[in-house]
Amino acid sequence: MKNGHRIWDYIRNYKFNSLFIKNFLLILILVVFPLIGTSIGIYIYYGNILKDEIGAAHVNSLSKVKDTMDMVMREIDRLSVRFASDEKVEELIKLNKNEFPDYDTISILQNIIKTISISASDYINSIYVYSDKNKYILSSNRGGTVISYFYDTNWLHEFISQRNIKKHWVSSRRVNDFFAEKYYYFLSSFYLAPLSDPGREGVVLVNLDIDRLKSLFTDENYNQMESIYICDRTGNILFSYDNSQIGMTAESIPELKIALEQENFSDEVREINGVKEVITQVRSQYNDWRYISVTPLNVYESKMRNLVHLMWLMIFIDIATAVVVSFLISVRVFMPIKGIIALLENPESYFQRKKHTQKERFNEFIYIAKNIIKSFDENKHMEEELSRRMDMLKKAQAAALQAQINPHFLYNTLQTINWLAMGLTKDENDVTNVIEALSDILRVSMETENHLIPIGEEIAHAKRYIEIQQIRYKNKFEVIWDVEEDIMNNLIAKITLQPIIENAIYHGIKPKKEKGHIVIQGYAEGDHIVFGILDDGVGMSQNKITALNEELANYYAKDDQHIGIRNINQRIKLIFGEEYGVSLIGREDEGLQVKVIIPKLR
Repeated sequence: MKNGHRIWDYIRNYKFNSLFIKNFLLILILVVFPLIGTSIGIYIYYGNILKDEIGAAHVNSLSKVKDTMDMVMREIDRLSVRFASDEKVEELIKLNKNEFPDYDTISILQNIIKTISISASDYINSIYVYSDKNKYILSSNRGGTVISYFYDTNWLHEFISQRNIKKHWVSSRRVNDFFAEKYYYFLSSFYLAPLSDPGREGVVLVNLDIDRLKSLFTDENYNQMESIYICDRTGNILFSYDNSQIGMTAESIPELKIALEQENFSDEVREINGVKEVITQVRSQYNDWRYISVTPLNVYESKMRNLVHLMWLMIFIDIATAVVVSFLISVRVFMPIKGIIALLENPESYFQRKKHTQKERFNEFIYIAKNIIKSFDENKHMEEELSRRMDMLKKAQAAALQAQINPHFLYNTLQTINWLAMGLTKDENDVTNVIEALSDILRVSMETENHLIPIGEEIAHAKRYIEIQQIRYKNKFEVIWDVEEDIMNNLIAKITLQPIIENAIYHGIKPKKEKGHIVIQGYAEGDHIVFGILDDGVGMSQNKITALNEELANYYAKDDQHIGIRNINQRIKLIFGEEYGVSLIGREDEGLQVKVIIPKLR
C-alpha cells in the first residue's frame, strides 16, 4: 500500500512527464497492437482453413462416391464378361430363329434366366441377353421373348449403331415401363457377345437403376443442397440427383462447363448467377469418368459469421488484457527506482541486504549493483581457483620429482654399466639393450627446456620403454601401433603415452595368464587429437571405472593406484585446459581402453 501511494505521488508530481505514464502508454501500444494483429491473423488463418476444409470435405465426399461407383462398375464389367463368355449365352446367340422352341433351347434359356436372376444385385434393375441373329431377348426380370414383344427397345438402335465401333460402352437412358406405369432412369452397360466370336451378333446389357444408386451415395452426412454429377469423357451426364438432367451435355450447365474446361481442376469457389458455389471435381482412375460436386457456399455462412463474432470477442479481450498487463508491467518497472536511490544513499547497506536475499529476480535497474557484487564474488572465486591450481601443480611437480632421482648421475652411471657389459660379452646383448633404452628414457626425462614435443618423438620414447618390457616379459604381450602419419608433427605433453602403456602392462596384461595385446591408436578428430590405448587384460569393474573417471574429472585421488594416469590427466588440463584430459572406457569383451584428448597444435 505504501508503494502504491509513492507511485501515485510520483505521477501527481510529474503528470504526463512521469516515467510511469510514459512506460504505461508505450507498453500498452506495444502490447495491444500485436494482440489485435494476432487476432486478425488468426481470423484470416482459420478462415482460410475453413475454406480449405470445405474443399477437402467435398473432395473426400466426392472421392467416396467415385470409389463406390468404380467398385460398382468393376462388378458390372466382371458380370458382363462372365455372361458374354458363357457357353450357354453363345449357344443362344448363335441359334437360328426357326430352332425355337425345342427342348434343348428351352433348357438353355432356363439356365441362363436362372443365372441372370441370381446375379442381379440391389442396384441392378435388370440384365438382358439379346441375339440379333434370332431376334430373341432374355431378361432377368421379364423372362424371354422376341424383341418385337419386349417392353424396352430404345437401346436397340444404339446397339446396332455402335457395335461395329466399340465392344463395350456405357450410356444413360430413360425407360417407360408400361406394366409398372412409371419411368425408370438407367445407367446401361453394353458388352458385345460372345467374346470368342468377332461377329458381334449379340449383346449383354446390364441396367443400373439410377434411383437405387442414389441411395449408395447418400448417408447421414449428405448435404441436401449438394448436387453430384457423373460425366463421361465426351461430357454427357450419366448421373445426377435431378433426373431431368440425365442425358444432357455438360455444356448446358455452367458449373460443369467450368470444371470440364480445366484439365487439372480440383476444387474452387465460383460466383455463378450471383450465387457463390463450391465446385469440386475428381477423376476416375478406372473409366475416365469425371465426378463433379456443386454446393452453394451459403451453407457455410453461419460458420463464417461465428468466426467473425469470435474475432471481435478476441479483440475486446486483447484490449482489456493489454491495459491490465501494461499497468502491471509499468508498476513492476517503476519499483526498482527505489532500489537505485537506496544504493546511492547507502551502498554498503544495499550490498549486504542483496547478498542475504535468497530469491531475487533480475531486472535492468539493478544491473549495475548486481555486477558490482558479482565482480567481488568473481575475484574471490578466481583467488580460490588459482590457489587450487597451484596446489595441483605442486602435487604434479612432487609426483614428477618422485620419478627423478639424480637423473644426470643415473644417466652417466647407466652409460658406464653399458660399456662394462659390452666389454664382458664383446658385443651387444639384452643387458646392453635394456641399459641403452633406459638411458634414452632418462635423457628425455632430463630435458626440461620444452614441455611439449612432437608426437613422433613421444611415440619413439614410448617404443624404447616397450623394448625394455618386452625383454623382461618375453612373449607376454604384443603391441600394435595404429597412428595416422598426418598427426606426427603435432605437439603433445612430454611423457604422456609411456605411463599409460605401463599401466596397461602392470594392471591389465601381467595378471593375465594368456598372451596379451596392446593396441595404440592415434587420429585427428576435428580440432582435437585423440589417442586410444586398448588392452585385452583383466580389465576393471564398471563401478571402479566410473569412480576413477570422477576422480580424473575433479582433480582428486583416493589411492596411489594409477598415479601415472592421474599425473598425466593433471598435466594435460594444466597445459591445455579443462576440456582436455584422460578418461577410461570399459570394453564389452575384456580389458580396458584409456582415451586421451589433446588440442591440435604444431
